[in-house]
Parts: sequence; structure tokens; C-alpha cells
Amino acid sequence: MKIKRNTSKRPKIGSHGLKVYKGTKVYIGKATTSKPAPSQEIVNLFTDLWNNDPSIKKLRKHIDYIKITYRLSGNLAGTWNKSDKKVTIIDSGSSYTNHKSVIVHEIIGHAFWDFSRKWRRTEITKFNELANKLPPVNSYVEQNEKKWKTWNDDCDSVCVDKVGHDGCTRYANEQHSAITELIYGETHHTTLLDDKHIHQLKVLWEELHY
Repeated sequence: MKIKRNTSKRPKIGSHGLKVYKGTKVYIGKATTSKPAPSQEIVNLFTDLWNNDPSIKKLRKHIDYIKITYRLSGNLAGTWNKSDKKVTIIDSGSSYTNHKSVIVHEIIGHAFWDFSRKWRRTEITKFNELANKLPPVNSYVEQNEKKWKTWNDDCDSVCVDKVGHDGCTRYANEQHSAITELIYGETHHTTLLDDKHIHQLKVLWEELHY
């Protein structure tokens, strides 16, 4: 399928069904002789969230590339590439069915977290400070806790001396995606954090996403 662009100055719904700004690339795979198209269910889920979710509305002009594709190789169901400002949702043809959690995790979680580093700096710093202090929200974060606490994801034009804010760890980034899944009721990982601290993170999440 050819990449389609909106050439107007305002977001509008194109033939792909997504409300996008000028310059946004959209690729939705079609069936070929070598592989099928991504599930229409996944495309519909993405379209509904993209066009209607209030957090995503703030991101539309900051995401440059949307890709929904079918791919058998690899074990990823979705990715957010902050360098290219590209979100990819992958149908792997597996029995895994909670694709909404992937969309929520990658866009309303990771993409919004990146957006916030520049546009909601005070609020994201406040969220990160608490997220870094707390135990993992879920089993996925727990599996990578030690490694992610050593990574700093604050590495573009808003960085200070190319190091970035100490609180912008991959751990805080993933904690944000994990609490986002819980807020949307779409997590497929085991929740580990107690209700009191989940509530505290939710309060700061709501301030961040206003």
C-alpha cells in the first residue's frame, strides 16, 4: 500500500480512516502473495483510539509515521521509535489477542511520555520522581528493573549537556506505560504494585495527560 499524506494545515481523516496532520505518513499493509494483511480488528482498534482518545489527540502533530503491518518474524507486537517519531503495530498471526494493550502501551504510554519531556516538563518530572521510587507496577517492568534503572531516555534537544534529567530513566518510562495500561483496563501482565501506590501514580498520570 502506498504511503498517503495529508497536505492540509489541519488534521483530517484520509482514505486510511485516520485523522492526521500535514506530512504524517500512514502505511497500512495489504495482502500479498507472501503474507496476509494485518487483521482488520487491529486496524479498527487503532483507528478508534487514534481518532477519539484525548491523550492521542495531543500527539497527532508529533507523530510522523504510522505503520500497521503483518509480520511473522520477531516477538514484538508494537514499537515506538522516538528518533523517527514512528509508531508500528504488528500483527504476528499469533494467538495473542490483546492488541489494544499494545496500542495503549506504545502510543499513550511511550509516545506521550516522550512528548511530555518537552511539552509537559514539570509534570513528567514529577511523575518520574515517584515512578522511580516505587517498586515495579507489573511483572514486565520487574523483569527488566535493574537494567532499565541504568538507562536514561532523555537524549534529544531537551537534554542538558547531552545527559538529560536523572529522573528520565527507561524504568520511569516503562512505569508510565504500565500504569497507562491499568488506567485503560488493558494490561495482560501481572500487577505487582499495591493499590495505594497505583492510586498515587494515577493522580500524577492525570495531571500529566490533563
